[in-house]
Amino acid sequence: MLMDDGRVLRCQAISIQDWPDLNEREVHLLGVVEPSFEALFSEHPDYLAYWAKK
Repeated sequence: MLMDDGRVLRCQAISIQDWPDLNEREVHLLGVVEPSFEALFSEHPDYLAYWAKK
């Protein structure tokens, strides 16, 4: 799977769920191999809120 910046996202499984009547979508990535979780989410507010406390 390619990310928006062209880097390869290696993972074990991808699940895309689409509910057109609700105009909602979910993407689940399981077993992310690379890039690391930190590299993917280190600037996300939820990541910072949780990991900045550790």
